[in-house]
Formats: sequence, C-alpha cells, structure tokens
Amino acid sequence: MSEEFRRFTRRNAGQKIDIIDIMTETTIGTLVNISEYGIMMIAQIPIRTDSIYQCEFKIPAEYHFRSPFIIGIQEMWSEPLTTNGVMCVGFRIIDIDNIDRLRIFEWVNEPIPVQ
Repeated sequence: MSEEFRRFTRRNAGQKIDIIDIMTETTIGTLVNISEYGIMMIAQIPIRTDSIYQCEFKIPAEYHFRSPFIIGIQEMWSEPLTTNGVMCVGFRIIDIDNIDRLRIFEWVNEPIPVQ
C-alpha cells in the first residue's frame, strides 16, 4: 500500500461495528479502524487478494450518526492473526457517497471523549 494512504488520520472503532456484504447479506468482518480513504477489519470469512465488496457498516445505536455507512471497498493487504484463519485485512474505499465520506471525515477527526 502506498505510504500516502497510511498517513491519513485513523479512528479506532471503539465498539463492535459489523461490516455486512450487501450482496450476500452476511457479516464479513468487524471494523478495527477507519480513515477517510480506507478501513482495517478483522475478517470473519476468507478474503481474496484484490477482492471488492459493497458493504454496510452496522452502527451501534449510541453513535450520534445512527444511519449506516454504505461503501465499496477493495482489499489492499491481509495478515493472518492466528492459525485458525482469522485475518486482519486492509481495504481502500473505492466507492462512497459524498455525504458518507463527509460523515466519516467528521467522525475520524472529532475529539475522543476523555473517560
């Protein structure tokens, strides 16, 4: 992956956010972190090199932007986490509505509450 994409500000998910493949209506993974141009997830299914998905993020009710994000993503890299096939996978966002991109930008850049 290009160093250019790695420089964007990222936001850890903080809570469980499932990523649903819209075509199959199945959960393909759980969000780890997100930037305006990419995501990292823990895959729950095998992800092929360069695979493309149209996905919906199931946003927890307590998030202020309760409606889901719908994006197109392309696999850029993957790394096994365990011997049982669990993978950490990086994706580039290749298709997104301008409103959803703005929502992600605002989320990534909002201050993290102190606990």
